[in-house]
Amino acid sequence: MDSITQFALGAAIGEAVLGKKAGLRAALVGGVVASLPDLDVIYPYANAVSAFTWHRGVTHSLFVLALFAPLVAWTLQKTPVTNRGTAEQWRLLVFLALLTHPLLDAFTVYGTQILWPLPIPPTTWSTLFIIDPWMTAPLLLGVIGARVGHRYGKSRADRVNVMAIAFIVAYLTWSTAVKLHVAQVARQSLTQRGIEYERFISTPLPFGTLNWRVVVMTPGAYLQGFYRLGGEMEFESFVTEPELLEGLPAEADIARLKWFSKGFYSVRHKEGMIIYTDLRMGTEPDYVFRFEVGPELFEARQLPMSFDLDRFNRMRESTMR
Repeated sequence: MDSITQFALGAAIGEAVLGKKAGLRAALVGGVVASLPDLDVIYPYANAVSAFTWHRGVTHSLFVLALFAPLVAWTLQKTPVTNRGTAEQWRLLVFLALLTHPLLDAFTVYGTQILWPLPIPPTTWSTLFIIDPWMTAPLLLGVIGARVGHRYGKSRADRVNVMAIAFIVAYLTWSTAVKLHVAQVARQSLTQRGIEYERFISTPLPFGTLNWRVVVMTPGAYLQGFYRLGGEMEFESFVTEPELLEGLPAEADIARLKWFSKGFYSVRHKEGMIIYTDLRMGTEPDYVFRFEVGPELFEARQLPMSFDLDRFNRMRESTMR
């Protein structure tokens, strides 16, 4: 998820654990601690592929964060910040703020290596768009409401924050249920059209869970479909040429990209370049992550993100009819 939502979730956890005793500092510490895993973006990665595929890697591992949490808590306890509340409460705050970060990230399509160093592909539950106001706003309002209530002596002000967290849990449950429904509709639509496929993935469109995009991989092509709850799913087919990747010098980068994309990628020869595109993030033909991988490159080169706002708006409007 985006940095604001991660900070807001950490702040809500801080408020819930120690808001009564430590006041605003509990929320602020929770927000800061919850933001720590994303510091991996400042690491000087070797190249664009490493930056792409190692973000949400080591610093998002549940194993690593479980070991790191006591160190963060111990460091905090050496400061005046923790002079209110018990050491156990501050350790609980830090533990929850850190470990909920990668779990929340896993609800998006990018992928989170929550079980690193196990050599398994990133976890991608893909039930939330990376920016979702239905996640961010309740968390912020819950913390602000609790702080304002406590300031004016409301003994049950913390209920506002608890209700916000409960709403988030319910929303995550809802998004998962909707994704299962979308998957069922996609299977039925593909079967009715007699389309043989290898795999498909569904992702919500910005900024909620009512409109969805589905990518279907078939032999020699991929399909893109859109679906609005209660509507019908339509598909459009596009050509891909994965055989172009065979024998290219940048084989190490290509193997890493394939692993990270979980098979949802396209390959095209355009203007003398062999272009690898991760199909999970974006809409045809505008994608966030595209790489030139050949024909003579020994290291993949990331291409600028392509995006046409008018085209995106037309696509979004078509799903709402």
